[in-house]
This record gives sequence, structure tokens and C-alpha cells, in this order.
Amino acid sequence: LADRPVFGEGYVSGGSDSSAVFRISWDFDNLYVGAIVFDSSLAQGSTGASLWQGDSLEVFIDSDVTGDFDVDAMTEDDIQLGISPGDLLNDGQPEAWVWAPEDVEGAVAEAEIAAVLAEDGWAIEAAIPWAALGFTPTSGQHVGFLFSVSDNDNRGMNAQQSVVSYAPQRALYD
Repeated sequence: LADRPVFGEGYVSGGSDSSAVFRISWDFDNLYVGAIVFDSSLAQGSTGASLWQGDSLEVFIDSDVTGDFDVDAMTEDDIQLGISPGDLLNDGQPEAWVWAPEDVEGAVAEAEIAAVLAEDGWAIEAAIPWAALGFTPTSGQHVGFLFSVSDNDNRGMNAQQSVVSYAPQRALYD
């Protein structure tokens, strides 16, 4: 459950406004992300590198968590991935964007994403190819992981008003 405000606490009026139940899985080809997001007002008018300014998911993976456990900054082995449902009210298309590592930064055209409106928010499923993330997982590998939900309740403005996570100590880039 991702329901702990870590940014913009004043914009979160409870779990029905901004929270998510999520599942993560993987195989040797893809990272799989699924979430049911409870959101009082869907607002996603941003795309590409700016998709974080609307309702979206954010996933961080540290592929060398043992090597940089005590480092409080992102390193070259860290992945920062955004997944957007798109503007579900206006036929917007879901999309994924990688901000880090730098050598794979950009749109994830190979991603398979499906998103739908729900009575109390939206639901999304995504298959993200590891190759698009610049990472090849191995069986038994220990990785760090963080899941968060960005929320914007103002359809007339592209802005990240709040972020909720399952990790109350979440700090951007740490």
C-alpha cells in the first residue's frame, strides 16, 4: 500500500484522494507493475519527460543496493522510471519515461501499458522491457526498490501537487 505523503502533504486529504495498492513482478524480459490508484480527481495533461507533473507512478530501482546502501544520492546503477495512465478523460495514451540512467533516458516505446478509469480512481498495468532500462536482472540478485504515486487534482494546471509512497522516509534521489 502506497499511502504515506512524502511531498505536498497539504494536498492529500486522505487515502481516497491519493493512495495505491500495487504489485511488482519480473521475469528475465520485463518488469511488471500493476496498481489500483485511489484518486479523487484524475488530472494528467503532461507527457514525456514531464509526465510526473500529472497523475502517474514512479519506480526507482537500485541495481547495486549493497554497493551504495549508504550513498544518499543516485548513482549510475540507479533507475528512475515514470509510468503515466495518459489523460483517460480525453483519449490520452499511457506511456513510460526513463529519467535515469542517463544513457537510456527517454520514452520507453517498447512498454506495454493498459490503463482504465475506475469509480474511485484509475488502474494501470505495465510491462517494461529490462533492455529499455539498461538493466539485466539475475536470479538471486539483491536490488533496492521504491514505488510512489504522483498526484495532481487540478486539470487546468500541470503540477505535481503531492507524492505518496509506501516508504515514509522516501527522499527524491536517495
